[in-house]
Order: sequence, then structure tokens, then C-alpha cells
Amino acid sequence: GTPAMSDTKHTTVEHGTTFDGSIESKNPVTVGGTVKGRVSAPELNVTPDGAVDGNVRVTTLASEGQVSGAIDAENVRLAGRVNDGTVIEARSIEVPMNDEAPTQFVESSLLWGDLGERFPQFRTELTKAIQGFNLG
Repeated sequence: GTPAMSDTKHTTVEHGTTFDGSIESKNPVTVGGTVKGRVSAPELNVTPDGAVDGNVRVTTLASEGQVSGAIDAENVRLAGRVNDGTVIEARSIEVPMNDEAPTQFVESSLLWGDLGERFPQFRTELTKAIQGFNLG
């Protein structure tokens, strides 16, 4: 189709739907339900009711819901919950301040580029700092 038409295309996993498998999309993906598996897309949006667990490879991740697994993204905006054992590798990570519903990091690791690879203690301290900052 024309570029104008392709901009409007979107892949959606609605609230009440559980998808188990791989999603590969050239369009933005919105998850309001649950996805278990692999997600590859230019953009992934997780709504407050949404949950993604698995290997995520996207340019942009914006999550207000729950994420877990291995996440590889250029830009990340986290406003929900990051579950146990999650590793996020990103160029930029934004954690908006919200006193009513602070972002929760549970046994998670954050990596900015290759900084976390070279300085594991930095990654640990950073995660502790974020936990204290958001939950304290």
C-alpha cells in the first residue's frame, strides 16, 4: 500500500486474549492481553492490563503493564511492572515519576548499551538505585 496507509496498520492483542508464540510485525504492536513468546516489531506498546513475557526485540517499547524476559530495544519507557529475571538492554530508558503507581522493578537488570556488560557492578547499583528511588 501507500506509505499513508501503512502508517495506520497496527497489530493488537486485545484484553482477554492470550497469545503463545512468535509475533513478527512490520507495524506497531499493542498488547492489552497476554503475550508469551517472541515479539519482533518496530514498536511495542503494553497497556496497563497487558503483559508480555519472552524475548522482545523492538525499536521502541512503551509499557504501562507487565514485562518480563529478555528485552532488546533502542528506547524504553517503563511505567508498569518489570517482573523477576528480566534483562532490559536499551540505549535510553525513561521511568516517568508517578507517586500513585510507581514503576516496580523486581529482580531485574537494566543495561544501557554495552555499559552493563563492561561494568556489572554499575548495573547492580543502578537497579538498586532505581528500586530505592521508585519504591522508597
